[in-house]
Amino acid sequence: MSDQPAQPQHATPGEHLAQPYEEMFERNVGHAAKRGREVEIWVEGIPESKVGFLAGLDEEYIQVCLTKNQTLSNVRRDMIASMDETGNTIGSYIKEGVDPDVVRRIKEKVEHFQKRASYLYGKPNA
Repeated sequence: MSDQPAQPQHATPGEHLAQPYEEMFERNVGHAAKRGREVEIWVEGIPESKVGFLAGLDEEYIQVCLTKNQTLSNVRRDMIASMDETGNTIGSYIKEGVDPDVVRRIKEKVEHFQKRASYLYGKPNA
C-alpha cells in the first residue's frame, strides 16, 4: 500500500479540485445569475440580509438589485458571510401577480448581467 494519496480516477497529474477563491466565487455567482434566481446575501456586521437579483460583479463588489425596492446595492465581496438562492425567479414573481412595474424595474437592472452569465456559463438549466 502506497503512502501517496489516491489520484482521482479522471484527474490528470497536476489537476486539483481546489481552485483560487476568486475563480470559485465568480463561477458560483455566474451560475446563480444565469439561472435568474433571487439570492439572499448576509453581510458581515449587518443584521439584515440583502435579498435580490444579481446585477453585476467586479474585483471588489457584487451588485444586487434589491427585490423590495428595486434599488442597486453594492456589497464588498470580502464582507459577504454567505449567499444562497431563495428559490424565487422573475418568472415566479410574474406568476404571483407582482406589480408589472416592479418586475420591469428588476429586469432592466439585471438583464445584461444575466445574459453575460448565460453566455459564459451556459444556458439556464433551472
